Amino acid sequence: MRQKMIKRLPFFFCVVVLYSTQTWGQTWNMSPTMIATLDSNGVLTISTTKSEGEAMPDYPLTSQDMPWFDVRTKVFSVVIKDRVTSIGNSVFETCNYLSSITIPNSVTSIGEYAFWACHRLTTIDIPNTVITIGGYAFLECNSITSIFIPKSVKVIGEGAFSGCSGLTSIILSNSIERIEWFAFQNCIALTDVTVDWTTPLQVPNDVFDGVNTSLLTLKVPTGTKALYQVAPVWKDFGTIKENQQTQELVPYLYIEKTDRNVLEILFADSEIRMQDDLFLVITPYEQYMYNYKEIDNFSFKLKYIEITSNEKVLMSSSVQVYLDDAGILHISNNQPLRYIAIYNITGQLLKSFATNETETTINISGFAKGIYLVKTYNKTVKIIK
Repeated sequence: MRQKMIKRLPFFFCVVVLYSTQTWGQTWNMSPTMIATLDSNGVLTISTTKSEGEAMPDYPLTSQDMPWFDVRTKVFSVVIKDRVTSIGNSVFETCNYLSSITIPNSVTSIGEYAFWACHRLTTIDIPNTVITIGGYAFLECNSITSIFIPKSVKVIGEGAFSGCSGLTSIILSNSIERIEWFAFQNCIALTDVTVDWTTPLQVPNDVFDGVNTSLLTLKVPTGTKALYQVAPVWKDFGTIKENQQTQELVPYLYIEKTDRNVLEILFADSEIRMQDDLFLVITPYEQYMYNYKEIDNFSFKLKYIEITSNEKVLMSSSVQVYLDDAGILHISNNQPLRYIAIYNITGQLLKSFATNETETTINISGFAKGIYLVKTYNKTVKIIK
């Protein structure tokens, strides 16, 4: 077995109390065209003025070079704006009070150690544009309870989710071509892993190092159970069962952009909203936002797709949201809500929290009149106040 390759420096394992004379409401230049702003609510917003997009800078591991290092305990949520194309190495490392992050569809990679030791980060919605998740990207994010790896991801780096001790379930898409060693090391709360390869992916023997896989359930595509029962690593799971797969006719939205690119979006239980210059597509899985001037035309088509039992549960969720006269938002679902976030129409995150309940209430009586988006882990609902 390979030696653990987690790079650590001793002083990171001491309890350190940092005092800073800096106050809320700061702005930093991450590059000549990229700005980060921390507001009075602890929301760190990162944006770029480059129309062609721009990658975040990388920061050396444990260097304390990221601009908000001295006030990182005041960062409660992060909103990355459209046209930012990557999340840099170590950029949010040890932001211990960070609980939520909004990642746009422009992001294609998540850097090494990007969220190391973000202990209060409860959920991570990886958009269906990310191709690479870097090594140790979510190291010791021990409040994350579930991970869905979308169909765009090809590589999960070394130790990417190592030490995520609260993680109970993982869904791995068949787009993944490589999972590196220690990817899910010491994820001791795991109960089930769902995979979508019809031929078992070859993975390192130590990918689940420190996890007793004999106690776990592995869910595999229909007709592949026998293959997984003899495949290295996968055969060690205590229970292997097949997901039921059915063929269903579902609607797709096709967006023709002025640059001649055509976007295909699964449109089941979804809606389109046009607000000022924005063209919003709100689906149970993602919220897509485009400048209306970028859209040349759009149309709908029905097509048959194969849906696993796991995907069917996501598509059939029935999130109910209503606002009463006192300004109390009531949210309920036929399965645990897991994560709730409220955004204004510009995409700014206003409030977020995690819950395992199927019902909850939020007081938004202090919010201004307008349109808001309420997002759970698998659905987005529009409300008007």
